Amino acid sequence: MKMSYYLGLGGIVLLAIVAGLVLGPAYYLNLPSILIVSGTCFGALVCNFGLKGSFSALGALALPDRKTAAGFRKSAAKTVMLSGLFAGLFYLIMGVIAALGSIGDLARIGPSLATGFLSLLYGSFIALLMVPAYVSEE
Repeated sequence: MKMSYYLGLGGIVLLAIVAGLVLGPAYYLNLPSILIVSGTCFGALVCNFGLKGSFSALGALALPDRKTAAGFRKSAAKTVMLSGLFAGLFYLIMGVIAALGSIGDLARIGPSLATGFLSLLYGSFIALLMVPAYVSEE
């Protein structure tokens, strides 16, 4: 794998961190949102590659090497990209429904919406991280 791949991926993460520091990390950290989106992405990998294959896919995405089959890494990246985006949208809708369900209690509306939108943010960020793996040359 080219060094430019890692430099570009590091740039994406660095820009996200800098953007998150503008308001402070407390606004952007929500453990339930992180768990449900990353869990959904892992579940999609398990559905697509099986349990053992999903760990191989995570390894191929985290540490790409030449021993990985040509289409395996790209297929894993596509699975994670799509499941991240759709999980974010799905949980955003759930957050909006939870907010509308508690319309009489104003103290619950904000956290419900925040959890939903943070799920969308995390899903989009996971998809953004997978783009270089999807489009890179094997």
